[in-house]
Amino acid sequence: MNQPLANPSPPGAEPRRSSLFGADTLYAPMAPMLKRMNLSAKVLTIAVMLFIPLLVLLADTLQRVQAELNFTREEQRGIVLASDVLDLCKAMQEFRILGGLVLAGHTPAQAPLDEARGALKKALAKVEQSIAGNPAYELGDTWTPLKKEADRLLNKDAGFTASQHIGASTELITKLHSLTIVAAEKSGLSLEPEAGPYFWQDLFVERIFLAAEAVAMVRDNAAMSVAVGKWTKDDAERLASANTIFSATKLGVQRRLEALLRVEPSALTEEWNGVGQEADALASSVLMQAATTTEKGDALESHKEGEVVLKKIEAFHQNVIGNLHEVLTAREGRLATKRNLTAGLVTLGIVLALYFFFAINSSIRSAALRLREGAQRIATGVLNHPVLVDGRDEFAQTAAQIEMVRNNLQLMIEDVSVLADAAVEGQLDARADGSKHQGEYRKIVQGVNDTLDAMVGPVKEVQGVLQ
Repeated sequence: MNQPLANPSPPGAEPRRSSLFGADTLYAPMAPMLKRMNLSAKVLTIAVMLFIPLLVLLADTLQRVQAELNFTREEQRGIVLASDVLDLCKAMQEFRILGGLVLAGHTPAQAPLDEARGALKKALAKVEQSIAGNPAYELGDTWTPLKKEADRLLNKDAGFTASQHIGASTELITKLHSLTIVAAEKSGLSLEPEAGPYFWQDLFVERIFLAAEAVAMVRDNAAMSVAVGKWTKDDAERLASANTIFSATKLGVQRRLEALLRVEPSALTEEWNGVGQEADALASSVLMQAATTTEKGDALESHKEGEVVLKKIEAFHQNVIGNLHEVLTAREGRLATKRNLTAGLVTLGIVLALYFFFAINSSIRSAALRLREGAQRIATGVLNHPVLVDGRDEFAQTAAQIEMVRNNLQLMIEDVSVLADAAVEGQLDARADGSKHQGEYRKIVQGVNDTLDAMVGPVKEVQGVLQ
């Protein structure tokens, strides 16, 4: 059975009012608007005010996760484009030395040169396709003059000497590598915020290629000196410069690998140490060759010795690309899972919140409707239906108080009816029990008893006289 409100105000007491700085004063600016709203509108307003900031927060979270995911995917596209340009650089390196050998009169290099020319054309077409497929990077204006330079070098009737061919090819390779760096910047790859992927991309885009270019220059110097049958002072200076560049880049790669070991496990350090040792051995071999080169020899054999080292650098480069791709793919998977999980939880949360909202709203409306109908019945004198609201909230407590009013009125009406029936039957001494009532109800019953006493007294005197 519903329990009455705790600590009710005593009969005749004034209703409690808020102090100067209490609830009434605090919420006074909202009172006019709230008075014009029904209960459902008030509940809906509360729900909207709670939902809006929550939805904004969740939308912002999803947007940030999606932005990170898009950034990572853009980096993956940048890897593909940068790889294509670097492959073009490598094809250009091969074309540089073979073209130089042929122009220097070393005819055995003609067949390998024709193969290198075909490979270079394919690499050019692939880069052009990749650049066209990524218009957002805006690399077309940079690529067009480089493509023209490459076409000029490919032209058999360009009229280059061996040294001019090698110089122009080296300049173009430098420009193409710069294009690789720009592509990495445009795709966001060089702006990578995490330490591990940043070091991997730095190795991939810049450092390893610079080391490979230095080794290629050592190889080219050795092959050209064998082709012409002498070692000049310029050759010695170029070799010294290439060795200096390789030593610096080798150290740079080593430091990046050591930094990576502090971020994630990697087995590439030993591989790079082996590559460095072979490159140093190649440089030493070329120096020994410089002291003994006095006549023309097999330049392609010298070329092959350098090619062995370059292939190992390329294999190492591919391992670096694989690690970078693996790290970014793993992060892409995590971000996609996070996005989907967040979206799923948000959707579930919204569904549950809406379910609870409508359930609570229905409960409040049902309770309010029962209170209103009960009050209407009491107001019209219908007292035979109880006012019941299940629960322990304020609506249930209010319903219990209204039910007490109904019971009190019903009890009072029953007492009055008993008195009326008794009077009709001549039982003039019958009286209602006022102790069963409280407060003003007791006064009403006592007033009826007093009225009967006042009326019955004279009647009894008349009866006594008549008897």
